[in-house]
This record gives sequence, structure tokens and C-alpha cells, in this order.
Amino acid sequence: MAQGFKTLAFALFVLFQHLHTSLGAIVNRTIDDTFGDEVTGVPPVFLPPGMWNPPECGHCDIRPNASLSFNETYLETTYLPDGPVGPVGFTFNFEGTALYLFFILVNGVDGITYTEFDVKINGGDAGKFVHTPDPTAPGFAYQQLTYNITGLPQVNHSVEVITQGQLRAYVNFDYAIYTLDDALPPSNTSGTPIGPRPTGTPSSPIPNPSSSNTPAPPAPSTTRGSSALISQNILASSVIGGLAAFIAAILA
Repeated sequence: MAQGFKTLAFALFVLFQHLHTSLGAIVNRTIDDTFGDEVTGVPPVFLPPGMWNPPECGHCDIRPNASLSFNETYLETTYLPDGPVGPVGFTFNFEGTALYLFFILVNGVDGITYTEFDVKINGGDAGKFVHTPDPTAPGFAYQQLTYNITGLPQVNHSVEVITQGQLRAYVNFDYAIYTLDDALPPSNTSGTPIGPRPTGTPSSPIPNPSSSNTPAPPAPSTTRGSSALISQNILASSVIGGLAAFIAAILA
């Protein structure tokens, strides 16, 4: 009997280890330009106030098709170096290990179509994106990955996306995705400044948004949809069922 209880204790230990592993998951969450973080509902803060326009803007010269953007929303503005408002940009916070920014880019359309912005993470210069319009390309490129960074510690990060400098620029933010391990408890730690990253278009695989009214960009994905959670529950149930049968056999 003593040996049986030792085996039972070991089986329970294995059970809890498997439960911890199976119930945790690396997930993606979206931050929409308008609806904000899909979990907290907190939207980005756009600066200067009143300078960012939604799809229904009546005075805007450049009018992307909102139905092709994520959640059919976006916020856009035009930066003018000699204008009265100065730099334009937006800020948001997230807790996770990776970040992806998606913009609408413009090519063969009349008006200011050049796009440029700098990214600061936790106050550090974390990278720069530049899009030079191609007049031979389709007018609009939707849900375009313009910046990504991976390998961050899972702590609280502050992000600032800012356009400034000597060139006029069109800036149209659609949404962001951040990645985290939801098995870990919330962090009370703030991240340290992140160093610079190469300029240009990132080449990492593009994660899909966890929910959207429009088709996601074609790329490998690890999403936090209901099917992912169902798979975790099935795995956990299988582990419990198997160990329960094993324990019953021992105590019989």
C-alpha cells in the first residue's frame, strides 16, 4: 500500500505539471486604432489631439477603403514639417514579448504618400520605418506589417510611434499585435529602454489578428481564437483522464 501511495503522489505531481503546461499558451492580442486593446479596451493615445482622421473624414484628400482595414477602422494624419502642430504620433502600453505594427500604405495616389516614423520602446530608440511610394503599384496597401520586434522580456512596455523631421509624410495606423505567455501572472515591472533596430520593412512571419471583420494578411499565425482555447481544454482533459485511469489501476 505504501508503494501505491508513493506512485499516486508521483502521478498527481505529473498531473499538475501537465496541467500548467497545457493550460498556458503563447497568444496574440490586438490593439485596434479605434477600439483599443481587445482585452482591456484601452485605445492608443493620438497626438496632437484632433489631428487624426477616421475613414469618414470629409475633407481628407486620401481616402483608403475602410472595409479592407482591420475592424474597418483606421486613423490617419499628414505631417507637415513647417506646420503649426509639430510632430505627430501615438502611444500605447502592452505587456508581452513581441510587437507588430500594421499601417495602410499609399503608392500611386495624388497627394502626400510618403510614410515615415520612429519607434520608441520604454524611451529607447527601437527602430525606424520608411515607405517611399511606388507610382506603378496599386494605390493602397492594406494591413501592412511596418515594424516588428521579438525577444522582449514579458514586462510592461511603453510604445511611442512618432513622425517628425524635414519631409512631409502621410501616416495611417490600422492596428498592432503583441505576443505574450498567458500562463504567466501579470507583471508589475516596467521594461528598460530598447536599442535601435534596422531601418526598413521587417521580414519576420506575420501573426494574424485574433479577430477581424476582414481577411488577415496571408502569413503563418499563432492566434488566440476559441479553437486554440478549445484545443488546450481537450489536451488538459486528456491528461486528466489518462492519469485518473492510471491512478485507479494502482489503487484497485
